[in-house]
Amino acid sequence: MGVPRARALIAGRGDDSNAFRPALAGRGIEACIPSKKNRKQPIP
Repeated sequence: MGVPRARALIAGRGDDSNAFRPALAGRGIEACIPSKKNRKQPIP
């Protein structure tokens, strides 16, 4: 019996990056990451 594939990732502000979110989406993983305070356009 294997480990099931992740469908979502809950992470902190330190993991908010423009490269990380598309990488997750490309694997079919929904990102639940709060935007960094200095982000010009916060991501909901």
